[in-house]
Amino acid sequence: MSAAQIFIDQDRIKQHREARECLQPWNQNEKDLCFIARGQKSSVTILSGDSGTGKSTYIPAIVATKCCKTLLSHPNPLAIRTTYKWMESNRQGDMFANGSMAGKVELVTEYNPSKFGIDNMLNPKDLTLVSHSILSGLITNDQRDGLDTLGSYKAVFIDEDYFDVNKHHDIVLKSETNGTSKIPLQFAEAYLPKERKTELESIIDKIIGEKTEAEEVAGILIFLPSSEIDEVCNHFRYKISLGTSFVSVTKLTIDTVRELQDTILQMNNKIVFTTKETMIGVTIRNIDSIIISGEYEGYLFDPLVGQSVYQRLRMAWSDVEQQVSIIGNLAIKGSCYLLFTESQKETMERYSLSALAYGDCLEYILIIVGLFPTLLPVPSQMRLLTYPQQCLIPFQTRRLRVMGLIEMQGLETESGELTGYCLTEAGQRAVKAPMLNGLARCLFGMLEYNADSEEYVWYITMACILAYPDRPYVYRTPGTPYSKEPVLKWGPFVPSSGDIAFEQTYFNYIWDREKEKLSGILEKDSNNYFSANVGRGIALVNLRFDLRAHFKRSQEIYASSTESKLKKQFSNEEVHNNFMKVFQWNICELSKDASGNLIFKHLPSQIEMVGNQDQLIIDYNEELRKFPTNKWVIFCSISKNKPKYQISRLYNACELPSHILSLKMNYAEFERFVGWGIPL
Repeated sequence: MSAAQIFIDQDRIKQHREARECLQPWNQNEKDLCFIARGQKSSVTILSGDSGTGKSTYIPAIVATKCCKTLLSHPNPLAIRTTYKWMESNRQGDMFANGSMAGKVELVTEYNPSKFGIDNMLNPKDLTLVSHSILSGLITNDQRDGLDTLGSYKAVFIDEDYFDVNKHHDIVLKSETNGTSKIPLQFAEAYLPKERKTELESIIDKIIGEKTEAEEVAGILIFLPSSEIDEVCNHFRYKISLGTSFVSVTKLTIDTVRELQDTILQMNNKIVFTTKETMIGVTIRNIDSIIISGEYEGYLFDPLVGQSVYQRLRMAWSDVEQQVSIIGNLAIKGSCYLLFTESQKETMERYSLSALAYGDCLEYILIIVGLFPTLLPVPSQMRLLTYPQQCLIPFQTRRLRVMGLIEMQGLETESGELTGYCLTEAGQRAVKAPMLNGLARCLFGMLEYNADSEEYVWYITMACILAYPDRPYVYRTPGTPYSKEPVLKWGPFVPSSGDIAFEQTYFNYIWDREKEKLSGILEKDSNNYFSANVGRGIALVNLRFDLRAHFKRSQEIYASSTESKLKKQFSNEEVHNNFMKVFQWNICELSKDASGNLIFKHLPSQIEMVGNQDQLIIDYNEELRKFPTNKWVIFCSISKNKPKYQISRLYNACELPSHILSLKMNYAEFERFVGWGIPL
């Protein structure tokens, strides 16, 4: 369904607005911008999310082609200019997507409806960047010259000022191993600026000392109230000049951002002081520590209400404003330090770290509907991605249903009818869609994988499939035996019941191979590790052919046939490794104890866990009854319920050791590499 169709039925638009306003109030600018959905637009998407996460860079760049002219509107004129300079840059080491967008982007800084959107025939552009003020003028000032002018754009993206909504910020802190106990928290003992400066000095000295001792680069980004930044920056500039540390101290304000942006990017050892008014964008390069000075009260969500997987702090409207969420981009890069008052510290200490280890991640749910209108044949189907990568667990689904954003629907497929959740009319526009940097880079495969022009189309498609571990795109009807027909079919883009179908596919696959005594079964070595024979790649090879068939059906979106752009052959090892790399799989051995409880033994660690069947999609009791010799469970998630571990969430899991060996790293290194580990 296109965005334009949403506005045809007035009753539906009323319901959709009411549902949306129940979550987060619409501001007038956002309401005005939505009216560009009139006419025959393929897509109007309001992007929302953290600063520096690819909303105004990678996502529009993925969509913008000669066949899909794209417009991006941004609230900050300075930021959109920075984006334009980055995309147009030809400097080695500072090019956007290896320079693939250079010459294809235009920046419009003047309001001129009569000339807006008109292509230069000698040098046509695929992507147009404008500020909200210009787009608002086109929408509201002159219907004929404004809205009609937008008719040449197939996709319109609106980068919304997300952190103006509800006047609060959600801060997500993360550590290298995703363990909440390893998050370093620093609290200021007092509220007054003078005493805060003393506390700040202590923390900075500690960071620089640790980095110097370890011979590491120190990159520190510090947010301060504008009333303090001059005095504090000058103090530290003088203090650093007296020492032996090779650290540059820079003050980045709205007046100096143009002059210093590129310089700061190239710095290694640096301390950057900034304020809420400054849109720093890609300035976080070479930054591994962030210090935030909050002037207002901060408190923790009650864990019974719904927590992030990591410790989450909710702050009132403060001088940190939208930039504060850049913490989310430093998941495995370094430490985050927060300065709070003593009373705030006491408030937070009431909650144990273990109580904060569970949550719904709803503030980071990504729902892409209508985002790629010319690429996806069924844009109304739901695609969910949580960040950090987590599957949807039952109470998350319940919350989405209560909000009126999803509903249970049947879905017709080639193999029959499947049942699962789809977005409601309200959900199509009500749910915020933070564009995550990792996902955007993954989709823009030529950047992440350094693929050449003949390969990147394949990588993009593969990334689309692998980026959604909880809603796979490929499926096989549960219980269907393997035959000469392809075992994995191309689904209607995240088919309902994708979890159970995909889980059952691999469950049956291993069983079929073992039963038929064919090569490709899991083989146990002397260290109790399992190695998968590449013969199992037959299922993935079938997937490759389905991908090629899908692109053939979608050729109208390309100026020329995509067949020539696809790599002709991919080995089983290549496909297997790509699955392993993105899915973050593991494997457990299934059995029952004397009391009849399901027991899962995590093979790499040999930890035994009790299975909570109520929260698992597959009925493993039934599977054990049907296939008593099949012991391998490939979908599970591990959590700690003191004093035991238990399977408490559905997660993608498969055998890892052979893949880890191919990466030439041990298991602990791999956990850090994929950002996933067993909570201790």
